[in-house]
Amino acid sequence: MNWSLGEIRALSVKAVRGYGMSWGLADDVGYCIEWLQTCGLPGVNAISDYLQIREESENTIALPIINGKNLENPQNTLCPIALGVWILDAKALPQCTHFHTYQPLLLLPFISTIATDKTICLQWNNNQLIIATNKVYSNAQKPQLLEGKTKCILSIDNQNITNLHSLKHHTRVPDSARKGINILENFAKRTYAPESEASRLKGAGAGTTDND
Repeated sequence: MNWSLGEIRALSVKAVRGYGMSWGLADDVGYCIEWLQTCGLPGVNAISDYLQIREESENTIALPIINGKNLENPQNTLCPIALGVWILDAKALPQCTHFHTYQPLLLLPFISTIATDKTICLQWNNNQLIIATNKVYSNAQKPQLLEGKTKCILSIDNQNITNLHSLKHHTRVPDSARKGINILENFAKRTYAPESEASRLKGAGAGTTDND
């Protein structure tokens, strides 16, 4: 089974709203996950894992504190969504480029918005992803990108990208995302209003009584 990118974007928005983030952040995350899956990257599994981590470890994930362009709390484990939205709004990278976060893959779509005239590299563990000329390059053909808490390096990069692998465009989300989708659906259910007596009476069927 597979899913369309539009389906995944809509589900991601509902899941983030179900978790409790604002509509604005939910829309940004929806764009983020669609962008990642278009590149063939596991955006669904990254956001589903992160939402679970946030719910279990709310007090250990910090919002970035940025004064001008200086990231003042890189020693904390930062929220990748909040940091990504700052990059999106500021149209710049923070001056401090070494920091800790969960699921750093979620930063990539936000970074792409400022990579129109520069080459930007995001690294963690043995992973290296580079955005250049609206394309994404990796140092591995099938990179292992899902990661919990980890240290990242974000930098302007001038290396030769000819030795890297360009990620292919995808139009569907594969079945390998099923586990993550199930988790997102559970978060999305929190946005559904509980069924009331009035809604049951307005719906199809006999309502609360059956005269047959």
